Amino acid sequence: MRLVKSLVSALLLLTLVVPSAQAAAKRMALVIGNAAYRHMTVLRNPSRDAGAVEAALKRLGFETTLIANADARAMNDGLKRFAQNAAGAEAIFVFYSGHGAQLNGRTWLLPVDARLDTKEDVNDADLMSLDRILDTLRDKSAVRIVVLDACRDNPAADNLNRRLAEAQGFKNATLTKGLGRPITSRGDLVVYATQAGDVAVDGNGPNSPFTENLLKHLETTDLDVRQMFFRVQNDVGTKYKQLPEVSNSLIGAEFKLRVSALSGRPGNAAPNVVTPPPDPCLGAEAHWKSAEAIATLQAFEDHVTRFPNCAFATLAQTRIAAIAPPGALPKVTRFDGIWISNVTCEKTTSPDLPGWKYQLIAFVREGKFQAQRGPEGQPGSETFEGMIAANGDANIAQRGWSGDPRTDPFHRPRGTEFKNTYIAQFEDTSGTAIRSNRASCTIEFLKQDRARAKR
Repeated sequence: MRLVKSLVSALLLLTLVVPSAQAAAKRMALVIGNAAYRHMTVLRNPSRDAGAVEAALKRLGFETTLIANADARAMNDGLKRFAQNAAGAEAIFVFYSGHGAQLNGRTWLLPVDARLDTKEDVNDADLMSLDRILDTLRDKSAVRIVVLDACRDNPAADNLNRRLAEAQGFKNATLTKGLGRPITSRGDLVVYATQAGDVAVDGNGPNSPFTENLLKHLETTDLDVRQMFFRVQNDVGTKYKQLPEVSNSLIGAEFKLRVSALSGRPGNAAPNVVTPPPDPCLGAEAHWKSAEAIATLQAFEDHVTRFPNCAFATLAQTRIAAIAPPGALPKVTRFDGIWISNVTCEKTTSPDLPGWKYQLIAFVREGKFQAQRGPEGQPGSETFEGMIAANGDANIAQRGWSGDPRTDPFHRPRGTEFKNTYIAQFEDTSGTAIRSNRASCTIEFLKQDRARAKR
């Protein structure tokens, strides 16, 4: 009898504990699609965009709230209820498709009954600001992803902009088609369909160009969410006249929307922000020194096989290209030419790292990418080297020496050597890259002839 009572007690305890563990791991998504506007241009795709994204998020284990063609009251009430339900969630995902506008640097999402006739129409009761969304959700979860497929053509916004520019006391007000940057905090990942100041197109297909490519990558298995949005950015940027923008304050370990069963979880389950896996580049430097000492084709090929995504892989590929017998390696010439390379590192607060932007001129010959900034080995100098494969994939090794911290944005003592790897993807006349150990550092590549045409 005592054993039976113990078993019953254990079962009751499991009944209580298991749902609590599930609740702690809940994933919440708010999806808004506004298309049927009453006082401005009706949009074609937001309803379909929102429906398709909601279905994908459900497959990823999210508990979804879908709001379609919402007026101001429905949007505000929906956000309030969602925030109440999302408390303690493992991750929060917000997707918005519809009209958007910017006033004095603040981003506004427009309900279907929005009017932009006077400056009094721009407020948190009649519209919804991105800042308010982030503030409302800030303490609800450690991971907060907000995706805005917005800032489409908006004649009403243009008209108000002109009127505000003429109004007394509002001389410096600007209302643009682009979306401004909110004040983010650690855990926020905000993705825009296009750059601030630009317009995202609605598209002629069943989904907007941005959402089409988001759906392409959203359910990719074992892919960190920051890398996933980099792929979306790359695909949209190379196919359409708009470049998505990612504002990343999601710092630390990887976060994956879908994890394979090999990772110890079901295919649809996703972990919390997990401890990073063992460093795949552990031992790469020692192996590289050994390969250089041997200096044979086999030694360099072995290094690339063992450490394909580490700092010395591109140098090994360069050595292979130099010593391989004639005809042993196919020549890749489709990317040959001069490339403008815009390097950007966004400032991060945790860890506290500075941000910077600069431009390099790179040369590609028979697929070999090379760029130099300053005399090699001197403080403030950098070299970039890599081999571009026929399909456009490349690992670009960055090697540099920090400059004067008073004049350069370095956080290391002057003359400190550093090494990084950028994972790149090239098209015929453009390309993008992201740093393997810091997702906020990216490079945008543009072939010189196209750059001149844009000017």
